[in-house]
Amino acid sequence: NILDVQDFVDRDSVRIMVMEWIDGYDLRQLMNPDWLTLIQQLAVRERWEHINRVIVTFGPQQTRFKAGVAVAIVRDCLAGLAALHRQRIVHGDIKPANIMLKRTGNAKLIDMGSAYELDDPPPNRVCTPAYAAPEVLDGASCTPRSDLASLGYVLIELLSGRPCFSSDTGLRELLEEKRRLPQRLHELLPPEVACNSHLTNLCKRFIATDPTRRFPSAEAAELLED
Repeated sequence: NILDVQDFVDRDSVRIMVMEWIDGYDLRQLMNPDWLTLIQQLAVRERWEHINRVIVTFGPQQTRFKAGVAVAIVRDCLAGLAALHRQRIVHGDIKPANIMLKRTGNAKLIDMGSAYELDDPPPNRVCTPAYAAPEVLDGASCTPRSDLASLGYVLIELLSGRPCFSSDTGLRELLEEKRRLPQRLHELLPPEVACNSHLTNLCKRFIATDPTRRFPSAEAAELLED
């Protein structure tokens, strides 16, 4: 569930990574409602009804993924994060554009440009503020639990069919929105999801403002019975 880097070349200060070809699309592309409109036009009625009922449907602002599909994508991402974290590496920039869904249905984490070893953090870090954990925006280092918070924001966006945060907000306002998000889940999530306490509790555990209240690891998020 991680993009395979097959070779690395450093020649005369020109650096090249040779990576596997992934036959699929990133989640940011798949969230574009124009794609879903095209599918609706091309699919026969029975096929469209199945897609709309089981896989994806139109959300308030973008394509909304059905709960089973969204959770399946997140489970694949958890497997990828678990592998990284076991090697004491954090991804550092989990977001829809950095998760690709293959035609086989498997999800892969891509874009390791922000990843680093926990034992050797870089002096300057790059992240996408809308998907960064609150403590990262506050100036703390990214940790495995920070990656889990970012994945939680992605999960909520998949389930709700709209971004979790305002696009034109400043850093301080964004940080405050992240702290209020657990209390706003019932406003964001559709009724069919909001009524499922297991799923809403899963989301809240991912995005808890206090890192110690999140899952202790990617494996724990996958395996804990509750």
